[in-house]
Amino acid sequence: MLLLHLVAAAVLSFQSADQHLDSAREKLGEGDYDGAIEDFSKALTLDPKRTDAWAGRAKAQVHKGNAEAAVRDFTQAIDLNPGEIEHLYDRGEAYDTLARNKEARADFLRATRVPGDDPHCSRFRGLAFSELGEYGKAIREYDAAIAGVTDDARLYSFRASARISAGDYRNAAKDLARAIELSPNDAYGHFENGRLSEYTGDFKSAGEHYGRAIELDPQYAQAYYGRAVSKSYRGDHKGAVKDYSEALNLSPKWSAALHNRGLARANLGNHRTAIEDYSKAIELNPEFIEAYCNRGYARKELGDEEGARADFRKSIDLPTRVPHQMHYQALAKEALGDVDGALKLYRQILRESPEGSNSRQAARERISKLAAEF
Repeated sequence: MLLLHLVAAAVLSFQSADQHLDSAREKLGEGDYDGAIEDFSKALTLDPKRTDAWAGRAKAQVHKGNAEAAVRDFTQAIDLNPGEIEHLYDRGEAYDTLARNKEARADFLRATRVPGDDPHCSRFRGLAFSELGEYGKAIREYDAAIAGVTDDARLYSFRASARISAGDYRNAAKDLARAIELSPNDAYGHFENGRLSEYTGDFKSAGEHYGRAIELDPQYAQAYYGRAVSKSYRGDHKGAVKDYSEALNLSPKWSAALHNRGLARANLGNHRTAIEDYSKAIELNPEFIEAYCNRGYARKELGDEEGARADFRKSIDLPTRVPHQMHYQALAKEALGDVDGALKLYRQILRESPEGSNSRQAARERISKLAAEF
């Protein structure tokens, strides 16, 4: 009889955990992230080995901007189920938000090595390859996923994202048209349309697409960030500061948003507040080459020549093979008067960057300008 009571109690307990999970998922879908966290926590109290509850609570923490808490919860889910590719990818994203680049890269690499021919594995291997900058491999994974699931709007948007980054704008546009046809109210498809417009130089349309994404999901931090970028390109630096601030309200430890807000403030002549943003970005990411370089410029504007030189030197000394970062190192060399060193870096960028890339174009422009001046 006692055994029957114990079994009955266990069944009731698991049923209750399932009920809390159902409620938590519903709240997560509605954007009630505090309520979702509370219900996921209740489910975990009843059954601490539920990987879906750990991962679900982690996703809610991500939406709340609590990346550190998300990492802890994703780690619990991975410890319970080391082969779940989605959890590895999601933890990598959380690490990336915290500017913990080595841990993020390690998780993305692990995700690319998870075996499986099903669309789920192909989807997340594609996402991981995209994060690693291996867009050709990402596109092939998305092709395989779409072959198995032809009506998933997100898969078309993900493939479009990889194609945008690879410079294949024509096919990216086709993918996004299909994605929005399948799911007109999915904010992510409109966000990627914003990226496509941004990459093709249509910043007005980019701002409109990002704005539509925000209308559909007012807590979409990346959409505020994207709209801020489009505003900066159009000279609306005040509007950019506002949107970067919205993004940071949603994700306070986003070093890239802090850096870019600093740039917008510098363009408004507010060099002291720009330095504050650059310094916070560097605190979060001590290897932030662009932030050191731009803080150097801001310090120079305020007459702090010694501080500026120290920042320029730090920017140059950090190791990188990323063309965009190498461009900032070349700018820092220019600021220190090392024109020959800057030209050498610009030529290296030309050799190593894909044809048509922004880095390649910017390097050509700097070489032409320096040739005309010297």
